[in-house]
Amino acid sequence: MVWKKWRFSASQIHLLLIKIWFSTSIFGMKSPPFLNLQKGMCNCKTTIIDKMKNAIFLLLTTLLLSSWLSAPDDFIIGTWKSYKLETINKKQMLSDSIMLNFKSEITFFKDSTYKKITNGLVSTGKFLKENNRITFLHQDENKKWIQDWLIRWPTGGNDPYPRTKEVDIVYPELIQVKDQKGNIVNGEVDVFYIKENR
Repeated sequence: MVWKKWRFSASQIHLLLIKIWFSTSIFGMKSPPFLNLQKGMCNCKTTIIDKMKNAIFLLLTTLLLSSWLSAPDDFIIGTWKSYKLETINKKQMLSDSIMLNFKSEITFFKDSTYKKITNGLVSTGKFLKENNRITFLHQDENKKWIQDWLIRWPTGGNDPYPRTKEVDIVYPELIQVKDQKGNIVNGEVDVFYIKENR
């Protein structure tokens, strides 16, 4: 099943939290039974205990929302698997066997590192997620971070490759292709990755 493009936007989540905050802090909200610490103490509607209960309830609500709703900045976190190959040079072709046997996946971790496994070859590095772009970096022999690849897409969405129906990312690979004369040569190919459903 294809990973759908709809997600809660940052503005929607912020509006929801603001509504909850206003309803608890200004208009008052009935707290859950396990937080009913004031029973029998006094009948005042606005007390310090009421404010404490509202603050605790708001904190719990925020924690639940953050765990249930995936923040837009975290949409990249998870494993993305290859599902399509396209030659960059349209005069070159991919053989059926290469397309059938090609396997690759990229796993993005919350600590801003990633692991890419392509046909059994493992490479690791870190990535920088900034608004509408992702930068892939690797360390050289001198422990210096070098840019490998940059993905950039239009602002206002979480789809690094909006030209397709799926939410996918593209990472180039150098593999064997056929030229117009049928010779096997090395050619650059765009590998399309889609997020794995868990």
